[in-house]
Amino acid sequence: TVLNVKEGDVLLDPCCGTGTILFAGLERGAKVRGFDVNDKFVLGSRKNLETFGYGTSSGGALRKEDCQDGCVVAHYDSREDMSILKGLRDISVIVTNLPHGRYLKLPYDGYVRDIVQNLIKAAPSARYCFISGKGALHEEGEDNLEQTLLGMSCKIFHVINSKKMRMTFAYGP
Repeated sequence: TVLNVKEGDVLLDPCCGTGTILFAGLERGAKVRGFDVNDKFVLGSRKNLETFGYGTSSGGALRKEDCQDGCVVAHYDSREDMSILKGLRDISVIVTNLPHGRYLKLPYDGYVRDIVQNLIKAAPSARYCFISGKGALHEEGEDNLEQTLLGMSCKIFHVINSKKMRMTFAYGP
């Protein structure tokens, strides 16, 4: 029910991991696009979705023609230019659990900001839900999630906090 995903929506999870968010979108009738920088997660996500009867296209590098299908899971680094999504079917909802750096083996400096900025540029009219562990993404600094959203003229309309997690809901400029 995150962001009222409904039949006909096009849901993007740019850090799809094992595909849980994609599965939830498919169950609600949405078309889904899932990307991950880790090939093992791409394969695992595809297998998980196929186990529940959802066929997926791609699986290798993301190709523009793949984005026309109902369910796409592909290797793609969301820190890179997201222009591959422009001009394709409208992305109406972006829901993702932002990477925490554990598997990327990268410093925090700027990677979340880059992902969020690329997503907003590619789908400015979408509804967004960013899920993150509490900590570095919410401290002052270059990778602060809320500062990045506000800096891109997004409207934050709800934040849910728990002891270890935070969900930030926003919509585009």
